[in-house]
Amino acid sequence: AETSVKRKFTLDLQCGSIGVAADQRPAMTLAAKFGFESLTPVAGYLAELSDSQRAELLAELKEKELVWGAAGRRFRESETSAPTGAFARSRGPAARGSYCD
Repeated sequence: AETSVKRKFTLDLQCGSIGVAADQRPAMTLAAKFGFESLTPVAGYLAELSDSQRAELLAELKEKELVWGAAGRRFRESETSAPTGAFARSRGPAARGSYCD
Protein backbone atom coordinates (compact mmCIF):
# COMPACT_ATOMS: atom_id res chain seq x y z
CA ALA A 1 0.00 0.00 0.00
CA GLU A 2 1.24 3.45 -0.91
CA THR A 3 1.75 5.85 2.00
CA SER A 4 1.18 9.56 1.39
CA VAL A 5 3.60 11.91 3.13
CA LYS A 6 2.56 15.52 3.57
CA ARG A 7 5.13 18.04 2.34
CA LYS A 8 6.59 20.40 4.91
CA PHE A 9 7.07 23.20 2.40
CA THR A 10 5.05 25.07 -0.20
CA LEU A 11 5.60 25.91 -3.84
CA ASP A 12 6.70 29.52 -3.32
CA LEU A 13 6.67 32.32 -5.89
CA GLN A 14 9.65 34.61 -5.43
CA CYS A 15 9.34 36.89 -8.44
CA GLY A 16 12.84 38.38 -8.33
CA SER A 17 14.45 34.94 -8.42
CA ILE A 18 12.85 34.11 -11.75
CA GLY A 19 13.18 37.55 -13.35
CA VAL A 20 9.56 38.64 -12.98
CA ALA A 21 9.14 42.32 -12.14
CA ALA A 22 5.95 42.39 -10.07
CA ASP A 23 4.93 44.24 -6.93
CA GLN A 24 3.31 42.37 -4.02
CA ARG A 25 -0.33 42.45 -5.20
CA PRO A 26 0.34 41.56 -8.87
CA ALA A 27 2.67 38.81 -7.63
CA MET A 28 -0.19 37.44 -5.53
CA THR A 29 -2.39 37.26 -8.62
CA LEU A 30 0.37 35.50 -10.56
CA ALA A 31 0.95 33.01 -7.73
CA ALA A 32 -2.72 32.04 -7.67
CA LYS A 33 -2.97 31.90 -11.46
CA PHE A 34 0.02 29.59 -11.92
CA GLY A 35 -0.60 27.17 -9.05
CA PHE A 36 1.85 28.39 -6.43
CA GLU A 37 0.95 27.78 -2.80
CA SER A 38 2.85 30.64 -1.20
CA LEU A 39 4.24 34.04 -2.02
CA THR A 40 7.48 35.59 -0.79
CA PRO A 41 6.57 38.70 1.23
CA VAL A 42 8.20 42.02 0.43
CA ALA A 43 8.94 43.20 3.97
CA GLY A 44 9.49 46.85 3.06
CA TYR A 45 6.11 46.99 1.33
CA LEU A 46 4.34 45.27 4.22
CA ALA A 47 5.94 47.58 6.78
CA GLU A 48 4.47 50.60 4.98
CA LEU A 49 0.88 49.31 5.06
CA SER A 50 -1.65 50.41 7.65
CA ASP A 51 -3.24 47.78 9.89
CA SER A 52 -6.40 47.80 7.76
CA GLN A 53 -4.41 47.47 4.53
CA ARG A 54 -2.50 44.51 5.99
CA ALA A 55 -5.77 42.88 7.07
CA GLU A 56 -7.14 43.36 3.53
CA LEU A 57 -4.00 41.84 2.03
CA LEU A 58 -4.21 38.82 4.37
CA ALA A 59 -7.87 38.33 3.46
CA GLU A 60 -6.92 38.36 -0.23
CA LEU A 61 -4.16 35.80 0.43
CA LYS A 62 -6.66 33.53 2.17
CA GLU A 63 -9.22 33.99 -0.61
CA LYS A 64 -6.61 32.91 -3.17
CA GLU A 65 -5.59 29.97 -0.92
CA LEU A 66 -2.04 31.30 -0.52
CA VAL A 67 0.22 31.67 2.49
CA TRP A 68 3.40 33.68 3.04
CA GLY A 69 6.59 31.98 1.97
CA ALA A 70 10.14 32.60 3.14
CA ALA A 71 10.96 36.26 3.69
CA GLY A 72 14.42 36.14 2.12
CA ARG A 73 16.22 37.48 5.16
CA ARG A 74 19.97 37.19 5.43
CA PHE A 75 20.99 34.46 7.82
CA ARG A 76 23.88 36.26 9.46
CA GLU A 77 25.83 39.39 8.61
CA SER A 78 28.39 38.87 11.37
CA GLU A 79 29.03 36.49 14.22
CA THR A 80 27.30 38.82 16.70
CA SER A 81 24.37 40.13 14.67
CA ALA A 82 20.92 38.66 15.02
CA PRO A 83 17.50 39.91 13.93
CA THR A 84 15.38 41.33 16.73
CA GLY A 85 11.97 41.28 15.08
CA ALA A 86 10.02 40.40 11.97
CA PHE A 87 10.66 43.75 10.31
CA ALA A 88 13.82 44.74 12.21
CA ARG A 89 15.98 44.90 9.10
CA SER A 90 13.33 46.06 6.67
CA ARG A 91 12.21 49.35 8.21
CA GLY A 92 13.49 52.54 6.72
CA PRO A 93 14.72 53.68 3.32
CA ALA A 94 17.96 51.68 3.52
CA ALA A 95 15.95 48.47 3.21
CA ARG A 96 14.32 49.46 -0.09
CA GLY A 97 16.04 47.80 -3.00
CA SER A 98 17.88 45.37 -0.75
CA TYR A 99 17.44 41.66 -0.19
CA CYS A 100 13.89 42.29 1.04
CA ASP A 101 12.64 43.19 -2.45
